[in-house]
Amino acid sequence: MVDDVSSHPSIPKEHIELIKDGNGVHAELIPGTFRPVANRDNDYLIDRAKQKSGRHYNGVKGLAMQDASVQESMGPSRTGPRSICAPPTAPSSSRASGW
Repeated sequence: MVDDVSSHPSIPKEHIELIKDGNGVHAELIPGTFRPVANRDNDYLIDRAKQKSGRHYNGVKGLAMQDASVQESMGPSRTGPRSICAPPTAPSSSRASGW
């Protein structure tokens, strides 16, 4: 069984309530899906008033959605034939001799 920080007994109850309210690493999902309620289509439900007040730097609720909003706004990754990867290097002689 995996224990995560949102259910650890050393976390104060008021912090657990904040986490359960979407202010932690868990995002609220659209029922019956694995898609977060706050998503690219609705601009991650940015709260401009909180952003303006300085309470939330980016106005996005919760660490999970803040992270997702930054990652998704960067666009698709560049993989495939146009990617430039260095060729693999040969193992050093000291390491190769130990095998």
